[in-house]
Amino acid sequence: MYLLLSIFGGTLWGITTVLEKYHLLKYFTAFEVYSFICSIVSIIFLFYLFNSDVVEKVIKLSKHMKLLLLITVIMSSLGSFLFFYTLKNGAVSKVVPTMYSIGVALPVILSYLFYNEILNKYKVIGVLSIVFGICLVNIN
Repeated sequence: MYLLLSIFGGTLWGITTVLEKYHLLKYFTAFEVYSFICSIVSIIFLFYLFNSDVVEKVIKLSKHMKLLLLITVIMSSLGSFLFFYTLKNGAVSKVVPTMYSIGVALPVILSYLFYNEILNKYKVIGVLSIVFGICLVNIN
């Protein structure tokens, strides 16, 4: 079931990036698209925030965890902005596979380093295949 949902989600995401490139070329700057999406996400988050105990959980976090949460939000926001900027200025067929592939391969490596998750030969081959694929996609 997760495989089918992943394929469906990936399909929707792939179609969305092509549509985003169209909007970026025809109507908007990268910052405008980024701001619009951040606004929508913020509204959804506010609805969630006021209908749950998230505020209490955040207040109870240690200073260290609050700092990590802030860094995560900043990195995620910067990553999203860079995606729209590179999507506007680069080829969809290079930008999207490169950024998404790094987003797939890097967590495999980081989860091994930080969470002691098992890194078997299949995961290593998968990550190396992704890196090789990124190189192939970016050859002129």
